[in-house]
Amino acid sequence: MKITADTNILVRMLTADEAVQLSAAVRLMTAAELIALPIIALVETVWVLRSRYKWTGAEVASALRVLLNDPRVKAEWPLVEAGLDLLDRGGDFADAVIEADGRRLGAETLATFDEQAARLLLEAGASVTRLA
Repeated sequence: MKITADTNILVRMLTADEAVQLSAAVRLMTAAELIALPIIALVETVWVLRSRYKWTGAEVASALRVLLNDPRVKAEWPLVEAGLDLLDRGGDFADAVIEADGRRLGAETLATFDEQAARLLLEAGASVTRLA
């Protein structure tokens, strides 16, 4: 079976906070021959883990890397790697995904009001215009 795992499945797998749902998620993921992880599901998962579960960026990045290391996982790797890199450096996964996806779509510069995102993305070599 080839599946797309949504945010709820990913959160259950990573937090193990609901025994019944965890068991079902593990059975599903174990049986899958392909596990598609859409970037939006990863963005939502990071947001849930950071906001509801109060995980640090490093904890989230580490947990996602374990999940993403499975050879059956298919994802938008350039976007995932950009998100994990910024998360490792204290930034927001979604900010990096937005910037990287914009470049993929042909944009040259990210425009943002977010001072921290602009600074971290500039440090990473991205082209960013911060509006005041």
